[in-house]
Amino acid sequence: MTQDQLYQLYSEANHGSPPVPRASLLSFPSLNFDIYDDGSTLVNRLFYVLPLPGKSSLFIFFQDNSFTKDSQGDLSLVDSSLNTWNPQ
Repeated sequence: MTQDQLYQLYSEANHGSPPVPRASLLSFPSLNFDIYDDGSTLVNRLFYVLPLPGKSSLFIFFQDNSFTKDSQGDLSLVDSSLNTWNPQ
């Protein structure tokens, strides 16, 4: 999913008037943790939690980032994806 598609979903969930500007959508991750690390590959997940004042609820999405790791431990981004969180 693209950042524009994600912003559109957020806007629709908040009845078309999101309080967070598009440029700020990925500015403040709420959780940041590694979900996989085997020494040569690292997968990191960033969770974002945005308010939905029109519904008195939250819009939650996450970004998965996959990296390769060299012998020095330096990371190179291989893939990044945005996904909405639906706990049901």
